[in-house]
Amino acid sequence: MPDWRRYVRERLPGLSCPPEREAEIVEEVAQQLQDIYVGALRTGATAAEAEGRVLEEIHDWRALARDLQLAERPVLTAPRSVAVHRLEPAMHRFRVGLRLLEVLRDARLSLRALMARPLFTLTTVMTFALGIGATTVVFSLVHSVLLSPLPYREPDRLTFVQQVIPEIADRVPILGVNPRSFTSWEKACRATCEQMAALVASRSTLTGLGEPEGLMGAKISPGLFDVLGIPPMLGRSFTRDEDAPGRNGVVIITHGFWQRRLAGDPAVIGRVLTLDSVPVEIVGVLPATFRLPQLPQLSVPNRVDNPFELFRPLAWSEGLRQSFGEYDNVVLVRRPAGVSVQATEAELSAITKAEYERAQIHPYSVARPLMAAVTADARRPLWLVLGAVAAALLIACVNVAGLLGARWTARQRELAIRTAMGAGRARLAQLVAIESVLLATAGGALGLLLASLSLRAVLATAPAAVPRLDEVRLDTSSFLVTAAITLACALICTVVPAWRAARVDPGDTLKASALSTTPGHRWIAIRAWLVGGEVALTAMLLVVGGLLVASFVNVLRVDRGFTTTSVVAADIELPAARYPDGPSRARFFDALLEALGREPGVGVAGLSRALPLEGLATVDGFVPVGDERPALTQTVGSHVQVSAGYFAAIGLPLLRGRLLTPADHARAVAVISDHTARTLWPGQDALGRSFRRGRGDVFEVIGVVADAKIQGFEREPGLVCYVPYGLNTRNGLSLVIRGNAGDNAAIASARRVVKALDPDLPLRRVRTLDSVVDDALALRRFQVRLLAAFGGAGLLLACLGIYGVLSAMVEGRRAELAIRLALGAPPSRVGRLIVRQGLIPVIAGLAIGLAAGVGAARLAASLLFGVTPAHPVVLASVIAIVLTVAIAACLGPATRAARTPFVSALR
Repeated sequence: MPDWRRYVRERLPGLSCPPEREAEIVEEVAQQLQDIYVGALRTGATAAEAEGRVLEEIHDWRALARDLQLAERPVLTAPRSVAVHRLEPAMHRFRVGLRLLEVLRDARLSLRALMARPLFTLTTVMTFALGIGATTVVFSLVHSVLLSPLPYREPDRLTFVQQVIPEIADRVPILGVNPRSFTSWEKACRATCEQMAALVASRSTLTGLGEPEGLMGAKISPGLFDVLGIPPMLGRSFTRDEDAPGRNGVVIITHGFWQRRLAGDPAVIGRVLTLDSVPVEIVGVLPATFRLPQLPQLSVPNRVDNPFELFRPLAWSEGLRQSFGEYDNVVLVRRPAGVSVQATEAELSAITKAEYERAQIHPYSVARPLMAAVTADARRPLWLVLGAVAAALLIACVNVAGLLGARWTARQRELAIRTAMGAGRARLAQLVAIESVLLATAGGALGLLLASLSLRAVLATAPAAVPRLDEVRLDTSSFLVTAAITLACALICTVVPAWRAARVDPGDTLKASALSTTPGHRWIAIRAWLVGGEVALTAMLLVVGGLLVASFVNVLRVDRGFTTTSVVAADIELPAARYPDGPSRARFFDALLEALGREPGVGVAGLSRALPLEGLATVDGFVPVGDERPALTQTVGSHVQVSAGYFAAIGLPLLRGRLLTPADHARAVAVISDHTARTLWPGQDALGRSFRRGRGDVFEVIGVVADAKIQGFEREPGLVCYVPYGLNTRNGLSLVIRGNAGDNAAIASARRVVKALDPDLPLRRVRTLDSVVDDALALRRFQVRLLAAFGGAGLLLACLGIYGVLSAMVEGRRAELAIRLALGAPPSRVGRLIVRQGLIPVIAGLAIGLAAGVGAARLAASLLFGVTPAHPVVLASVIAIVLTVAIAACLGPATRAARTPFVSALR
């Protein structure tokens, strides 16, 4: 063995310390080098290789001498024990460096070993990459939508307020805020309201800048931007004086509109736009980051419109401020610091109670954090999807753990030799952990790349019901979570292989022949129960996914009441300045329908205040004539203004009586839905009967049509009546055309006719009725696709796990199987034995997974439609699928076992 003391003395410069202290230092360094030399010999290195490793440890002896001198300098006159103590930091750094070099050597060794098995390495890395990438994408979605604060100043203090009228709460559970309540709150709420604002969605027509354009906007009270904490980047907000009729000729525009239509004109403040044929002055431009809170009460059906681009003052009249109706405004309140949502709700309700003390209705307030209101509809579906992808990732980790365990089982002779040469369990665990970390790191890097490439595709297919999609991106949080997931995957996949490696008996392993170095029964059992865990997670995913698929199928089977083939729609909004009253609007729409009737590409055209699946029209009471009950106890529903051709345009079938005709243009007659007829006059014929609309006109029922879905496939249609649009023609109606020459031809005809009648009038939200149906189903379709993908991936991984376990079992029991065959056991019996042993963990995991799936479905019961969490058909289907796949995975190893050549196996 080399003389390491002499080696150190020759290379280590003088330390300028007492000779006895210098001898001690030389002795300690020499002992460190000797330990490295002996360790290298124990790992199988030759004497020359071991010496080479020692020489690599210290590259710069002068630097080491400087460190030692620095450590010794303050204590040259100190007692010997203190000097030794002061040397410890330098020696500690030295030992840490040696440890790092050891880790690097193991990493190089693991990397070479992985490159020698490219198929295994590629399979493992891709499994990690797909699991980590999918988890990163879904986490980015959940983080941006549900966890990130809203992009406003101190968003946790923002509150969304609605109202409930107890007298009609059984029919209309919750409403917006009416102007009377808001006005009283502004005056009286001081203790729990720092600022408040009201707004309502609106539409405008822009003219004078080329082609007319329909724009989406909102009418707001002056304090909205102060409440949100986002002032205009140019100009100013509205003043109180501008929030009044006749003084509201001002507008604030968004950054996007400023760039798109005004070319980013820096002198835009004071410029005049023509909106709805009225000149308005631009007083402010909002920053590029501004977005209105994406509340359902502000959403546009199908999101075909442009985002909100214009903001104008509400300018309520005094009569509107004193009205007890008009519950359609969104109200936001900024609470003072330290004030709870409940306190604000209580104060607003107390103010409202005093304001409505002598009224027939007694509304109260319902407040909740703005974040909760924005994410209400998306919260449960997104958490469900995140749970599903986490389960799929765990399945992938379990499968990789099994693969790594099998790999280290095949290398147990190598582990035995290392153990015999002096390697401890910690060193073997380090070798296993390094290999797992290398695989997981490669998978995490590739997964992050896949996530960045696939995130845009996921966002493109995400439904409109998911808010804040424009804020979703891979940010620092996504990178940190990816790193954490990668580390967690490495740890999960290290536990079983490290435990297996640490239990290698070098004596038994080295005595065994190379052919007998096969997995033991305990290791096979561990892998079998890992597969059982995979099956349990897979079954849980399949149960939840199956229930959502069954719900989706049930939704598709719902009778929508109308047809969508070759039907297009567009909104028309008549400016009040040029169409100030009902007769002028009616003349325009009459001329429009007459001109469309002459177009060759138009089969039939109609008008409606609201289309199916796009919400209610005008909500008011249905009071049968002769019913003397109080008005507030009467049923309410949707009163829809339509033209005679509307029913044929959407294919709404007539059940009894007749439909509207052009002769009914201004008559007080109505066609009602079948549900309305059965509700108002149960067991009686509704034809010829009359009902009052709230406290207004009386209508005679002339026909009954099928029920059409109004507010979604999963909600009851409610009460609906269709009345002639000529009675009180609104500014905005939807044009519906059933074409006979394709959708594009019908839309072109509509544009041509509208332009001929009014060149300054655009068509808004042009869409097909098929797209309306697709958007109504988008959220369910999104959930089903993701859960089906994760469930299918889990099933595939479980299949691979079963195959791997049984293959290892057959390999480890070759001698036993050969003896059975030699003693006369039929091959079919041997095959059934293998299949039976393979199915035991599958059946156990399946039972656990079914129970877990039913439990998870109960938590997500609100997402189910027409099925129960323990739906027998879904559970039976999951059992059949899992068992079929498991048996198919068993057949290969079972067949190989039945065909074992027992003579060669015994040899």
